[in-house]
Order: sequence, then C-alpha cells, then structure tokens
Amino acid sequence: ADATTAEKARWLKRAQGQQKNYLQQSALVYVFAIIAMMAGMYWPLPFLQGEKTPAAYMELLTGAAILQGVAFSLGAAAVYLPAALLLRQWSETVTGAAVTEPELDKDTAAAVEALSINPFDQLRQVAIMIMPILVSLTPLLDGITKLV
Repeated sequence: ADATTAEKARWLKRAQGQQKNYLQQSALVYVFAIIAMMAGMYWPLPFLQGEKTPAAYMELLTGAAILQGVAFSLGAAAVYLPAALLLRQWSETVTGAAVTEPELDKDTAAAVEALSINPFDQLRQVAIMIMPILVSLTPLLDGITKLV
C-alpha cells in the first residue's frame, strides 16, 4: 500500500533529524580528534632549544591543525551534503504533491508544514560543518594575544 502524504512527510522529517544528528556527532568526533592531535603536538614545546625553534614548531603545529580542520570539515560536508540535498529534493516533491491535493486535512497540512525550510537551521548546519576548522584555528589565538 502506498504511504499517505502525511506519512511520507513525517518520515522525511525524521530522516532529516537523524541526518542532522549524525552531522553533529561526526563534527564532535572531529573536534575532539583535532584537540587530541594538538595536545599531542604541544608536549615537546617546553623542551625545544634555540631562539627560533619554538616559534617554527608552533607554525608547524598551527599548519597541521588547520590542515586537519579543513580536511575534517570537508569530510563532514562530503558525507552530509549529498544526503541533505536528496532529502530536500524529496521534501519538495512531497510538498509539491500536497499542494495539488484538493483539500488537506489538518494532520497532512501539519506534517507538510514541518518540512518547510528554516534559514536558521541551515545556518546552524553550516556552522557545525565548519566547527573543526574553527577549533583548528585556536593555536592562532596564542599569537594574537601576544600582539595585544
């Protein structure tokens, strides 16, 4: 039996919620991976000799952290965006089909309305995707505080 428009809309809303949850979890794993990597790279700093060696090592650490942050953010986007675009397309198909129905009952109208695009939600997803990059920039804060 074919699913009703309301059932399809509720399924899509659940799928979108699960996908956002996966994005949040993967970004959190990536953030902790960057923090662990940086913590592992910071320990030799007090033992470095010479005038320029600690600064050069900090540049290396910063570059490695930013590289990892960019790679992790691109990885999260590569996994999240195709599925998000597919779910959005399906949502538009269900919404378009609902509009052509002569009379929508309240249940169907509410389920279809839940599929509407929320710009703040999209902004939040982008922020989550770039979170590894933002965390990887923390070594730069040390240089900024020395300038101030």
